[in-house]
Amino acid sequence: MCDTVAAFEKSVSIADSGADDILRRRDSAFERAMAYLFEICLDSELTTGSEWAEFRGRVIGLVRSNGWAFHNYIDATTESALHSSVDGWDSWTSACRHRSSVQFVMDEFEGAASLYAGDYDVELLQEADEELRERAHRVSPLPDDLLPPGIPETHWWWLAPGNP
Repeated sequence: MCDTVAAFEKSVSIADSGADDILRRRDSAFERAMAYLFEICLDSELTTGSEWAEFRGRVIGLVRSNGWAFHNYIDATTESALHSSVDGWDSWTSACRHRSSVQFVMDEFEGAASLYAGDYDVELLQEADEELRERAHRVSPLPDDLLPPGIPETHWWWLAPGNP
């Protein structure tokens, strides 16, 4: 959990620094933090108790402090979905990781709905879902070793490949 918080904090510090190339560097650090968050949310042993509650509060505050980084991540999720069938399983799993990371934030972090940039982010996620549905038949079913253990059934995009 420490790596996740540190990556979100780095993203905030980059945004606050006034340095050159802020947006790219901030969004890169934010993306790294979201990748860490994805792994944590899959681990049921980490997602209970007071430490988890404290972690969620800290993360949601850091995501808010990152300004438009969450919106940019949702935009990147949609972009990833558009290219999800290009490189077979690599591009598909990348798109699924992005989509699941957003869904974990929305499902597990109280107050996450306020992070949306209005209806625009909701529409971007709907577009990502549509793109994943449209492209699923172009990708063969994922082998079991590419399905993250602990992924919720509600994250249907992991099971969509090979299905019309």
